[in-house]
Amino acid sequence: MKSPLPFLQPNFLKHRKILAYQPISGGDINEAWRIETTSGIYFLKQHQQPPTHNFLEIEALGLKTLANSQTIKTPTIFAAGNINGTAYLLMEYLPPVIHNKSGWEILARQLAALHQTTQENFGLDHHNFIGSLPQQNHYHKTWSEFYVTERLKPQVKMAADRRLLNANDLKMFEKLYQEIPAICPEEPPSLTHGDLWSGNF
Repeated sequence: MKSPLPFLQPNFLKHRKILAYQPISGGDINEAWRIETTSGIYFLKQHQQPPTHNFLEIEALGLKTLANSQTIKTPTIFAAGNINGTAYLLMEYLPPVIHNKSGWEILARQLAALHQTTQENFGLDHHNFIGSLPQQNHYHKTWSEFYVTERLKPQVKMAADRRLLNANDLKMFEKLYQEIPAICPEEPPSLTHGDLWSGNF
């Protein structure tokens, strides 16, 4: 794990003195740091071999989309980009919360409010990633059409291209695609958090 200092000095925190920094949990594919300075505490996420140069800029865009709903707290974004082939995202540091009954209830209410954020079609105004794999978000009229076209089929194709699925597997997926409209009830489009694991909570 590389030191985060090349990203912090002089690029972002040149007017602040760094008091301490330490690695913290940031998910499965990124490195993450807690940076303590004379003007506050920051959270730095970095990826040394990103699939695209703007990998974490796209994550920042997703966070801003959630923030614009004004329903749930997201960290303030200070900077995002790519330096010498390493993607970075510098944010406000939010300390861990206590996982108790009150916390779960607050989160549930905020998520319910988030899910009331809707639009005419299913999709998003930008493409993003699932882990480090590309994920497209073209607009569709129904959830089942979006789910099959933008989620299932691309993943199945990637697996098939890598010979991880055989012909019988592909036939079974084709049958599944036909069943999805009946399995997924009709609902209006809903803004959701695409990576709601305990660290993001």
